[in-house]
Amino acid sequence: MLLGFGITGMTLGLTYFVSGDASARSLDWLTNLIPMQVFAACWFIVGLWMAVAAFTYQHKLALAAHSGLCVLWGTAYGVAAVIKMIHGEEMNAFFFVPLFWGLAVACGAAVRMNNPIRNRKAPTPGSKLRRSLKNG
Repeated sequence: MLLGFGITGMTLGLTYFVSGDASARSLDWLTNLIPMQVFAACWFIVGLWMAVAAFTYQHKLALAAHSGLCVLWGTAYGVAAVIKMIHGEEMNAFFFVPLFWGLAVACGAAVRMNNPIRNRKAPTPGSKLRRSLKNG
């Protein structure tokens, strides 16, 4: 699950970086404030962090960062949809609001998942050798 979130984040980052502002026409109001390449870099870095954290025990901060980006993105698309609705334009941005908010909820649920491996003490390098030397 964490690796999937990481791949999703890196894919979004690459997509937004390569296509730039054309990939998020609904977010014109946001790209006027901050260039899309900044958001692309954030998505890619958080996705990479999430992919690496999938193989470690320190994944809560990565999940929080990914969830925060999903909330930001879902809210941004919601604002864009309302702006388009006011101007009488097509409101296809409403589709992305539940999508990104759902990803944020899934990240929150992943933090709360019971991970039995986490509850065990992880072996330290050389601990098996020290035990065998101690036992003779």
